[in-house]
Amino acid sequence: MSRLGKKKILIPTGVNVSVDGSVFLASGPLGSLSLNLHPNISLDIVDTSITVSVSSNDVPGLHGLFRALLSNLVVGVSVGFTKKLDLFGVGYRAAISSGNLQLSLGFSHPVLFPAPDGISFKVEGSQIFVVGINKQLVGEVASQIYRLRPADSYKGKGVRISSVVRLKPGKSGRK
Repeated sequence: MSRLGKKKILIPTGVNVSVDGSVFLASGPLGSLSLNLHPNISLDIVDTSITVSVSSNDVPGLHGLFRALLSNLVVGVSVGFTKKLDLFGVGYRAAISSGNLQLSLGFSHPVLFPAPDGISFKVEGSQIFVVGINKQLVGEVASQIYRLRPADSYKGKGVRISSVVRLKPGKSGRK
């Protein structure tokens, strides 16, 4: 039995949850999301909490998985998710043009990254914030932007997802 799966999911005020057949629906101030449930997963929705249980012992791994997915839906429609990207390098810039992200990453041309549905960008100096209600989509978009120009392991130039990058030492000259 999963330890994470046993934890209750607290429903914040302003969030409505319901189960329609095998589809879990969550709606809140930021939008609404849905998730198709596995046939062996059952939900017990009480006033302000959700309890996830597995009906058979054949699929114990689904217990913690679906509890985490449902928790992400509830948090996403109430608070949302944000990933921070840092740009390092001379001339590396980001700007927003008509909802899309325009990046100058040292190429001979600017890179235009279109915003998918449900994702918005914020730019503050050399930092890019990817904001949305779907945690998986926010992480995927941040990863796609990172892959445009990954941080160099020697100088650290490029796009960084986390602010800590371990740099390799360069060649040391003979003495």
